[in-house]
Amino acid sequence: MEDQSTVARYTNVAMQSYHSIIGIVNDVLDLSKMSENKVEIYPEPSSVAELVSLVSSEMGAVALN
Repeated sequence: MEDQSTVARYTNVAMQSYHSIIGIVNDVLDLSKMSENKVEIYPEPSSVAELVSLVSSEMGAVALN
């Protein structure tokens, strides 16, 4: 049986993966808009440290498997 910290970690990774998939779907939709010259760009601030943490946690789950 998994302990609570392991379940919480897996849940966190699952949620991060969900958000990544949503981002990919949105990127694909943006690419289709670009091909039709209907793209709208909205710059927003981003955190490199947050991105590195996200990639690390997602790849860490893959590495564990």
